[in-house]
Amino acid sequence: MLRYPAVRARESVVVYASDLWIVSRDGGQARPLASPAGQEMFPKFNRDGSMVVFQGNYDGDRDLYTMPTTGGLPTRLTHRPGPEMPTDWTTGDEIAFFTCADRDGITSPRMYTVGSEGGLPGKIPIEYGANGVVSEDGTWLAYTPFCRDSRTWKRYKGGMAADVWLFNLETNESRQITDWDGTDTLPMWHGDTVYYLSDAGDEHRLNVWAYETTSGERRQVTGFESFDVKFPSIGPGPDGQGEIVFQLGDELQLLDLGTGESRVINVTIPGARPALRPQAVEAGENLAGGSIS
Repeated sequence: MLRYPAVRARESVVVYASDLWIVSRDGGQARPLASPAGQEMFPKFNRDGSMVVFQGNYDGDRDLYTMPTTGGLPTRLTHRPGPEMPTDWTTGDEIAFFTCADRDGITSPRMYTVGSEGGLPGKIPIEYGANGVVSEDGTWLAYTPFCRDSRTWKRYKGGMAADVWLFNLETNESRQITDWDGTDTLPMWHGDTVYYLSDAGDEHRLNVWAYETTSGERRQVTGFESFDVKFPSIGPGPDGQGEIVFQLGDELQLLDLGTGESRVINVTIPGARPALRPQAVEAGENLAGGSIS
């Protein structure tokens, strides 16, 4: 039930029971961040970890909201006629997102940015795309042309199988950096390296892979065999080597990019059902014959 995690230097944010919770990156007891009536999904920290953007379903649509990690009232950023999916905070403190709500005859997703205080979104200059994240120097956009990350098409190799592309926001140069006929998706930047999910390995499960933009080398980072890695999010790590938090089955895992090792993050949600004390009930009337002999 712990979903859509994101991590910064000290804390993680995670969705539990459609609400946002903050917890130490080492795990432990979480504290509620946002729990008004309505669903919250896909949180992302800004660069210094002081703010979170997320998709909130408060006013009849799935729009973007921000709030401080110390708590407060959500601020609505978008007012479009369809759901928006936040993907990244840019170096200019804007928020990148994509939507399939443009009604101009093209159903592919389009990418935009919006200011952290709201305002009119600006279109990112690619014809269509999703899952866009911006490099640390603000030059390159890594993205996928399609998005089916919430669907259950395991081991899919059809026409909607995504690859990862790069687009230069200054020169409009673009190039494809993956070519596996299965799934390559959800890119993340750390320095000159693009991390992403792919099921190209021998396990044929979604695992974390890396692409070195300076050399063109691709390599597999994790080798999980039982479950797919789902909805990863990258952070700097306490020593700057970088780390990726992700869902794996019913666990949250944190991958240290310096060592290549991952560990389980154990999170306790106050008031969740396992913490409630047992309740004694009279069961006799519910049994056959109406009594216990």
